[in-house]
Amino acid sequence: MKQKPLKISWRAWCLDRLAKRDYSAHEMRQMMERRASASDQEVDADSVVEKLVQNGFVDDERYVENQIAMHTGTFGLKGPRELEKKFRIKGGITTELISRYIDPEDQKWYELARAYCFREFSAEVTTPDSTTEVPIKKYHNLKTRLYQKGFTRSQIDFALESFKPVKEVRSVEDPGVLERLIEKRMSDGRGPYDIVQYLKQKGFQEADVREYLQFPDEVWVESAARARQKRFGSDKPKNAKEKRKQIDFLKRRGFNFEHINQSFD
Repeated sequence: MKQKPLKISWRAWCLDRLAKRDYSAHEMRQMMERRASASDQEVDADSVVEKLVQNGFVDDERYVENQIAMHTGTFGLKGPRELEKKFRIKGGITTELISRYIDPEDQKWYELARAYCFREFSAEVTTPDSTTEVPIKKYHNLKTRLYQKGFTRSQIDFALESFKPVKEVRSVEDPGVLERLIEKRMSDGRGPYDIVQYLKQKGFQEADVREYLQFPDEVWVESAARARQKRFGSDKPKNAKEKRKQIDFLKRRGFNFEHINQSFD
């Protein structure tokens, strides 16, 4: 998008931005060149930045220090790999300068990752020195986030060593929830075996599910017959091959052989 030409000097324009936060020399040059292109202006970015560096307004070392301080706090946490990438690609910082400030094997990165995990699992932690069981889904989501934030595998393993992922077991505090899930599954033409397996995956205990599945056989026979008719029509199978196909369909739906056999009557 085209912009109006600057009414101030390029130096003043840069100082206005530097008043808000530090920029690396590379970032500042790129910003000036983009702004000049957007307003069809000419700029000697190298010359302007060189003078800013000489006057101490732009300092790559200070930029690196401030960025590390910002991204190792509680907000916007980044691990060493992500910071190295940010400095190298966006900041244009030399490998030598990056290595002076970031050592991936420094113990502080391990402690930062560990502290982050304890904050995320604060609701589950009872005693900091013992292994804490946490929901398996939350555990793996946190592990993925740590990779995305730029922590190494050894740092992530260290951070998570105090936590044990377990499947969440849901108690039937509200029986209505379980009943509604069973009714929905039955209305979809699912048999008892399918319903038990489905709700176990949802975190319900098998004993609780089976307690709510104590229906007469006639109910399951009728449910199997409806599922078969909806899929294959009301006519009975014309030969053994068709019957075997329908039987296999109902078995996949979770009905037992007795219910399936009677559904053809």
